[in-house]
Amino acid sequence: MSSVKVSGQVSWKRFATLLVPAVAVSGTLVALTAEGALATSFSVSGEPFRATASSVSGTGYVHYGQTLSTQDGKQHYVATNALRQADIKDFCMEIKTGPITTLLKAGGGEKPVSGTNVAFIVKDFGGNGVMNDIVMGQDASSLSAVPGYTGTEGAFGMQASSITLDGPAMQAREMAAGTIAMPDFTMSVTRGGAC
Repeated sequence: MSSVKVSGQVSWKRFATLLVPAVAVSGTLVALTAEGALATSFSVSGEPFRATASSVSGTGYVHYGQTLSTQDGKQHYVATNALRQADIKDFCMEIKTGPITTLLKAGGGEKPVSGTNVAFIVKDFGGNGVMNDIVMGQDASSLSAVPGYTGTEGAFGMQASSITLDGPAMQAREMAAGTIAMPDFTMSVTRGGAC
């Protein structure tokens, strides 16, 4: 009896042989990225945005400089400020697109915005601050207070066990967080609005 090959059928053995290594590699890449062992790379928008709060407090703080690329290939010098755990009161983000402004607000009630591995990647930053157990001038590649946030080997780094900032305001190019809870969140689109 001759064997007839029917098209459209799946060889489950061949499928499993290809699927298992692909899933293992994908899982490894996701785990390494989450732990900060493998960098994720993406382009940021060409326009910085403004963010303000009445206060930011947290444990585990690192600071170091880096460059970010925009889609047009331009490099921008920024300072990364990351907290292992952060509470942000009266958070406001102002994003301008021509004459239109999008305002994002949260943490204005009893509960602040709270998050883990929160990073503010800024071009300028201001406020009144207090840091505890601070070390300045540490090699940025050896920072350990916030998982996944280290700088370039040989570059200036700073870390502290805790930080409190009153009235912080910043021009940011990127903000990121492992997890974030945003109570009392609102978004509005206005012409010419501001934080």
